[in-house]
Amino acid sequence: MDLTQLQAELRAVENKMSELQAEIEKMKPRPQADLAADYAKIARSAKQAPVNNLLVAAADDYTKKSYLSGLAYLSFAGQPVDMDRLLYLTALSIGIGCGYEPENLVTLGMRMDENAFEAVSEAVRPHRISFMTDALVLANIAGVADTSMMEILTGLANVLGCTVDDMRVIARVSKAVLTENFDALDSVPPEQACKYSGQFKGHIPESWLAKRRLVHKKESPLDEAAFSNRNNEQIKENGSPLLAGSVIL
Repeated sequence: MDLTQLQAELRAVENKMSELQAEIEKMKPRPQADLAADYAKIARSAKQAPVNNLLVAAADDYTKKSYLSGLAYLSFAGQPVDMDRLLYLTALSIGIGCGYEPENLVTLGMRMDENAFEAVSEAVRPHRISFMTDALVLANIAGVADTSMMEILTGLANVLGCTVDDMRVIARVSKAVLTENFDALDSVPPEQACKYSGQFKGHIPESWLAKRRLVHKKESPLDEAAFSNRNNEQIKENGSPLLAGSVIL
């Protein structure tokens, strides 16, 4: 091994040690005053920018609590509390009309066990597309999710009844949310996007969807709107009347 290779290996070891030290610091108990200050800051930020999930907001209180409890369990059970995850969950809580305080969400996640999580899974099944999108966002919000987390999410997707095609679209939408690059969703085929009409409310901005309204000639319109619940709008483009069958992402 020459000097250059040795230096490279030493740098790699130093980087790994730094990462481990950072993880250790996260796991250390923090003073209660510091936690209270963090929670207060998160609560203020969440109120300023709530995550408005219209589908879940229209559900009953039990379903909404189950939805948040399940996400909190995935985010906080058996691991240090990540403040980015907590901010997203708090903003979602406000957006669906629950308004839990940050510390309450942490408690929800840490007190739940696997048996309770099974009941939660059943409650959120009707909203599985939205739930798995939020779960993927939370898993990757602080960096790429580790292997164990992805295994858990894969198992959960099977339990909820998500197909491989579902998860491909969910993964694209969650990545778009995290990167704020919704243009990447243009690659989703129209026929596939139509299957998820209205199921990503709160994840894909309506303003962006409106700009992506793709029109189809009357001889081959799509029957349903993609990612949106607007159908069969008559519009004009380049002076020609066309049938806007879909919002294509």
